Amino acid sequence: MPIPMNELEGKVVLVTGAASGMGREVARHAAEHGARVVGVDRDAAALADLTGGAAIDGLASDLTDPDGPRRAVRHCLDAHGRLDGLVNAAGIFQTRAMLDITADDFDRVFAVNVRALFFLQQEAAKEMRDGGAIVNFASTAARVPRPMSSHYAASKAAVVSLSRSAATAWADRGIRVNSVCPGVIETPMITAILAEQAGLAGITPDELESRWRGLNPMGRLGRPGEVAELVTFLLSDRASYITGESIGVNGGADDI
Repeated sequence: MPIPMNELEGKVVLVTGAASGMGREVARHAAEHGARVVGVDRDAAALADLTGGAAIDGLASDLTDPDGPRRAVRHCLDAHGRLDGLVNAAGIFQTRAMLDITADDFDRVFAVNVRALFFLQQEAAKEMRDGGAIVNFASTAARVPRPMSSHYAASKAAVVSLSRSAATAWADRGIRVNSVCPGVIETPMITAILAEQAGLAGITPDELESRWRGLNPMGRLGRPGEVAELVTFLLSDRASYITGESIGVNGGADDI
């Protein structure tokens, strides 16, 4: 059943990673469903392109900066007077064999995928005085071995764990926290991953994508809008009894 177009009416939602991929689609989708959206991203130019054509307030910021999470939440409060929803969609990926991962590689992935997420949801929860909803982006990589991106997979497993802990910690304050675990979704990040991993395998990106499609029970890659639909539902009051969950959006395939 389609989500009503006014499902998020009156809500203020902060979306990270809003300049591209799934974060961009989530920001646009939430705005289309009535939310006042603050989109945060390091890419100021791409963010300006998004906010120029939609009712979205953009904030160019690096959330790995120690004060970045606090500034993002403060921007929401100053601009809109409240904060009802947070979507932590910002994330980075890196292909590296386990023996080749450096301390800098590890720290960079965890700084974006885990540390920034942790402190942003902490800052948001402090201000969600009338309850709220937080949706954190994990991945199917959180659930299965990823020998060529083990630090990324570990960071996404941490997201699932942090989401469950926050759901329990803040349930009595009316704050729901869930994570979504997208599979292979058609985004610029997946295009880059296809090119990189195809090169390592000595095949073309099209050949690798064909293999991935063949491994998926639904025979295709996912679309950003399909993830955004779920996120919008989790932000809405219709999901009022759902918290602490990690929900896959993967066409039935956890292992690609």
